Amino acid sequence: MVGLPLVGHSLWQGAMTAATGYAGVAVNEGAEGGLLNPATVAQVDGYYLRLSGGRPTQQSTGANGYLIHVTDNTRDILVPASLIYQEFYFEHYWPHRDLRLNLGLAHYHNRRLAVGIALGYQTRPFETVGPETDRYQFYGNLGFNFFVLNHWSWGFAISSIDQRPILGTSYILQRVFRFRLDWKSLSHIGGGLEVYLGRWFILRLGYLNLLSGGFSGNTWGLGFVGPRLSVQYAWAPLMVQSRLDYTHWIDLSLRFW
Repeated sequence: MVGLPLVGHSLWQGAMTAATGYAGVAVNEGAEGGLLNPATVAQVDGYYLRLSGGRPTQQSTGANGYLIHVTDNTRDILVPASLIYQEFYFEHYWPHRDLRLNLGLAHYHNRRLAVGIALGYQTRPFETVGPETDRYQFYGNLGFNFFVLNHWSWGFAISSIDQRPILGTSYILQRVFRFRLDWKSLSHIGGGLEVYLGRWFILRLGYLNLLSGGFSGNTWGLGFVGPRLSVQYAWAPLMVQSRLDYTHWIDLSLRFW
C-alpha cells in the first residue's frame, strides 16, 4: 500500500473505491473487505467473489489491469480471510507488468474493534529496481477498524514497504448516503459521497488531491447492488510513470453465501 495513486502499489482497488477518491480504509462492505485494510474483513458477512478491470481513456499513457478478490467470513470459517490478486500492464519507455498477491486475516476483538494482518508478494516499483535488486518483494500490512457507532467507523492501516499510515473514516446516514474520507501521510487525501438511489442503485462522487504530486481531480461512478450480484462503474484519475490519465473501471461482485 504505497504511494496512491501510482500504479504498482495500492491503486488497483476497483470501481467502488476509485469513484470516491480512492477512499476505503474504514469501509466494511463485503466486496471491498480487506482491500485497503485487512481488519475490515472481520465485519464482512458472507462469501464474496469480485472481478475488477480498468482501461485508460488514452492507451498510450495509461495502464490496463484486473483484480480478483475473494472474501470469506462465513459461519464455518475459523478466521475471516481475504485473498487478492492484482495484475496490470503499461507501456511508456518500455513494456512493464506488475502483480500483487495478498492474503489478509482478521479478528473481531470485541463489538467495536477489529484487527487484521496481511502478507503479500508484489513487484517492486520500477524506479527502485536495479541490476542487483530482486524484481519482487514480500511485505506485510497491519490494520485496525474501530466502530464509534454502528454506522460510523474509523480505519487505520500501515504497510511495511513505506511505513506511512493511512487513516480513514466512513459514516452512513440511514441508508440515504455514506461519506468516506482517507488521508495518507505526505501522499494524498481523498474522499467521496455515496448516494443511495432507492433500493438498488448508488451514485458516487469523489475528490482526490495528491499532496506530493500537485494534482487534484474529481471522480465519479454508478453502481447496481442486488441481493447476490452487484455491478459498479467508475471514472477516476490514474498516474503511471508521472503521467496522468483517466481510467474506466468495471466491477462485478457475487455473493455466494
